[in-house]
Amino acid sequence: MAKKSVTQQIKSVQQRYKQAVEKVNEKQERVLTAIAIVIQGNAQFYTPQDTNALINSQYRQIIKKDSRYTARIGYTQNYAAALHARTGWKPKPPNTKGKRGGGYNPNAKPMFLKRGVDDSRDEIKMIIKELNKI
Repeated sequence: MAKKSVTQQIKSVQQRYKQAVEKVNEKQERVLTAIAIVIQGNAQFYTPQDTNALINSQYRQIIKKDSRYTARIGYTQNYAAALHARTGWKPKPPNTKGKRGGGYNPNAKPMFLKRGVDDSRDEIKMIIKELNKI
């Protein structure tokens, strides 16, 4: 078998490096996706339910910019941010005067997305530990 030239060896090292970086990036994307799914589930526990429009508008997005990944979780309904930040409200049971829909979540609370994050902390640590094992 013929020896590889220095140029071939360098190209081989560069190729292996590129593959290793791609593998790490794929892993980080999977980690962020798993974390986002857990947060969404925990946030849904506190999300107000009137017509299901808010819960059904929940989304997650993994964004890659340069070599950084970011997870974005949110709601597409226009009123979500205002409802999330506004305090002093309580969920209204069905048949309450002025209530539009028949849905009801007795666990609904302001800052529902933040609460979902807070409730997910232990699970997030476990996901990071498990999915980053070598």
